[in-house]
Amino acid sequence: MISWRSARKDAERRGGKLATIDNDAEWEEFQEAAKDFRTWGYSWMGTHSDSENGWRWLDGREVNEDYFAIGEMEKAADGHIYGVYDTRSKRTRARDEKVEEGSGKQKEGLCSMPAIHRNVTAYIIEYESTATSSYMMNSWALSGHNNKRNRNVRQKSGQCPDNHPQVEEEKHKFWISSEMGGSNAPIFTEGVWADFTPRESDGAPKSLSGGDPMSAGIARACLNRYQDFANNVSFMDGRVESVQLSKLWTLKWHRQWKTPAKLPKLPKQ
Repeated sequence: MISWRSARKDAERRGGKLATIDNDAEWEEFQEAAKDFRTWGYSWMGTHSDSENGWRWLDGREVNEDYFAIGEMEKAADGHIYGVYDTRSKRTRARDEKVEEGSGKQKEGLCSMPAIHRNVTAYIIEYESTATSSYMMNSWALSGHNNKRNRNVRQKSGQCPDNHPQVEEEKHKFWISSEMGGSNAPIFTEGVWADFTPRESDGAPKSLSGGDPMSAGIARACLNRYQDFANNVSFMDGRVESVQLSKLWTLKWHRQWKTPAKLPKLPKQ
């Protein structure tokens, strides 16, 4: 059992806030995600009500009545009350079904509870979307064209960590000079690491938020930093171009680059 105020304070201490809903699309996404929640009771949300102001989210916005289970919004007439969502497992809900028969509580809607209630055992934290970013060099324009052994190759296995170029086997792929690369050779881009080695077989990242710096290849450059699904790329001739993330696979990252016949499908965010 945890109080609403304690849940709110702890969520903020963790760098987030109690979950709120901004629009109908987000409400649908939230309900879909909540199917994977498993708690013994209900979970606090970032909404509360009193007799003067009615139901509000933490930022002061009014709560859409469509988000509530039938009859639950009217329970704040006599004072403060707080919003919860049913995150119990199917087994737990089945066990409690007779006890709550006719209460209006249902999986699809918000419910109301006093600030402290034995049936509220968890809370849902919402974190602001942030993009972790850096700037990366294209490894095909960095080193290796001197035919010396790549310092990143593990001495025992001979394997390159992070998919780095194999100097001897792939020396024909390196951009050796600005005259050779010119306007075709991308050398610098935004991303989530110091460098990367693009390959035609690279897949899409799990998300575009930059939360997976250990991803490899072009996935490291798929960063929706400016919320326009594009990335700034610098070429060997000095120009900078905004390139759609889905088009990164079409750039000539090394001398032998062949654009894949089918481009990877990127996540929505």
